[in-house]
Amino acid sequence: MSIGMNNSFIWMAQNKETREIYFDFPAQRSRTFTGVTDPCYEEESDTMVYYEDEKLIIRNMETEDARIFTDELTAQGWHPDIAGYMSRLTDQARGKCIALSAVYEGCPAGYIYVYLHADEGPFKEKGWPIIVDFNVLKKYQRRGIGNRLMDAAEQVAGQYADTVCLGVGVCDSYGTAQRIYVKRGYIPDGSGVWYQGRQCVQYETVCTVDDDLILFFSKQLRGD
Repeated sequence: MSIGMNNSFIWMAQNKETREIYFDFPAQRSRTFTGVTDPCYEEESDTMVYYEDEKLIIRNMETEDARIFTDELTAQGWHPDIAGYMSRLTDQARGKCIALSAVYEGCPAGYIYVYLHADEGPFKEKGWPIIVDFNVLKKYQRRGIGNRLMDAAEQVAGQYADTVCLGVGVCDSYGTAQRIYVKRGYIPDGSGVWYQGRQCVQYETVCTVDDDLILFFSKQLRGD
């Protein structure tokens, strides 16, 4: 396996089993990763790799991932739209976000996005990166993939600010993500729940318990 680079980076940990890469980059910088044979996607050049061990690679999302995730989530009984993934990839190409895919034993298994600035909710004016749309396919859960994706997302966010934020749904389908965030040190911001981009007011009856009912959290990535 060969790894070429077009900008400097620092190896923080390296052994035969695991490599974690920490780097200084704007979103458009990239590094070529070659020599991997994966049955589920045709590899693109200039892909940044954020984490690698014997089974798992976390890298920038690629175009073929969009089709795979759409098909896999449809098989789970969801109703995904491939246009949503393509929109995220467009945002990545424009430098608005970093889109990450977890590839487990050669197949895309999960994804997460880091937008460089929150544009809604209580963190809108703070200039913090926001983690968006974190998902691990059901058949790959309980393998540590979700925490590795979060590690990579926080690593990316830490290049831009000392705090990262996110929003999570409050219904039970988000229970696993809620527990992960709390265990990782995320703290509710104290503004209560938000619905469709608007803060809910006590005793109002204007919201529905669906995917748009959100509680916001933040985490300090490094001390003062």
